[in-house]
Amino acid sequence: MIIYSCGNIQPNETDLEQDARCYTSNVAYFSSCTVIILEWAVGAEEMIYPEEAGLSVGGPGDPKYVQLETHYDNPNVDSGIRDSSGIRFTYTSTLRKYEIGIIQIGNFVNSLHHFIPPGAESFKSIGHCTDACVTNRMAAADVNNVTVFSVVLHSHLAGRKLRLRHMRDGVELPYLGNDENYDFNYQEARYFNPGVIMKNTDYFQMECDYNTKSRTVMTEGGYGTREEMCMAFVLYYPKFDLSFCESTVSQYVSWPYFGINAEQIQQINNTAGDHLSHFILTGPEEVAGKTLLEYMSELDWNQENITNFESFYNSALHWELCIPANLSQIVVSAFVPANITTPYIPPAKECLVATTSQTTTSHGHAIKSPPFIIVVWLLFFAHIGYSNN
Repeated sequence: MIIYSCGNIQPNETDLEQDARCYTSNVAYFSSCTVIILEWAVGAEEMIYPEEAGLSVGGPGDPKYVQLETHYDNPNVDSGIRDSSGIRFTYTSTLRKYEIGIIQIGNFVNSLHHFIPPGAESFKSIGHCTDACVTNRMAAADVNNVTVFSVVLHSHLAGRKLRLRHMRDGVELPYLGNDENYDFNYQEARYFNPGVIMKNTDYFQMECDYNTKSRTVMTEGGYGTREEMCMAFVLYYPKFDLSFCESTVSQYVSWPYFGINAEQIQQINNTAGDHLSHFILTGPEEVAGKTLLEYMSELDWNQENITNFESFYNSALHWELCIPANLSQIVVSAFVPANITTPYIPPAKECLVATTSQTTTSHGHAIKSPPFIIVVWLLFFAHIGYSNN
C-alpha cells in the first residue's frame, strides 16, 4: 500500500472517495498525486518516525487530498472477497522540527524495459540514482545534506538478494540497505540510529538478485506479484522536492540484443501495449506471428547466455528519470553506468559459539571463558529447574 499526497483537485471532487484501477486513465484526474508520504509492504509493522521529524499537516504545500494505492494478489480471480485493511496515522499537535520525505530509488517499473530470463539461478538487475539528480533537486531546495533514518527494500517473488549501495566522490560507503536472504513475506523497514547523512553529491545504486530457476517464460517488470520490481523507499529529513530517482534500459537498446528489428513488430489490436505479450513479430518468416514474450522466452537461456545478457544489460546505456512533485519538471537524461572503483567491504562478522569450557569465534580462534560466567550459567539453569518443580 502506498499513500500519495495530492494537490488541489477541487474541480474533480465528484471523483473523490471512488475506487479505480491504478495506472489507468481512470485515475488521470489525480496527476497531482506524485509525492509518497507512506509505504507499507507485506510483513511490515508500523512505521515509527524519529522524535524530531514528522509529516506536516495543514500548512502551505501540505496535502489537500491523499490517494491510497493498494496492490492485491488474487491469482485465482476469486470473487466475493472483501478487504478491510487501511492505514491509521497518529497525529500530534506538538510541531516537530523537520518534515519527512520519501524517495523511491531503483528500476523504473516497465514490462518493455525490465525483464529477467527464465531458468536463472541468479540474475542481477541494477537501477541508478545519480549524483546529477540529487544535486539538482537539493540545490532547488537550498539544502546540502539530509538525514536518512529508514530504508525499505522491495522486489517480488523472484527476488533473493537486495542491496542499496551508497557512493560519494567515487568511494562506496556502507550499504544503506542489504538483505542477503530477501523474503517477500517479511518486508520490514530498516532503521538507522543514528541516521545516515545523504549529501548533495551522493550516488545510489539499487541491486536485485533474482532466481527464476522454476520459470519457463521471461519475467517482466511490473506491478503484479509474479512480475518484478527492484526498488528502495528511502525515508529522510528535512524534505526536499524529489519523489522518484530511477533508471531504465530502453527497449530500443535491449531488444536488438536478441536480434529483434523494431520495424518488424506490430502491436496487437485492443491492447494497452505495456506487456511483451501485446506485440507480435511480423518477421523474419521463421518467427512471424510469435509474441515478443514467446520469442524471448524460447531463446537458449543456458547459464552462459544468462550471464552475458546480465553483463550487457547492466552496462548498457541507461536513462535516468529524476522526478519531483511537479511532473512538468521531470529531468530525463542518458548515462552509461560507471564501475565502482572503491567498493565497500563489510566488516567480518564474529559469531560467538559458547561451550562449557571455551568460546570459539567464526574464524576458529578459541577464547577461554572466565570461570564466573560458567558459574552464572549453572546458577541460572539450577534456578529454572527449581522453579519448574
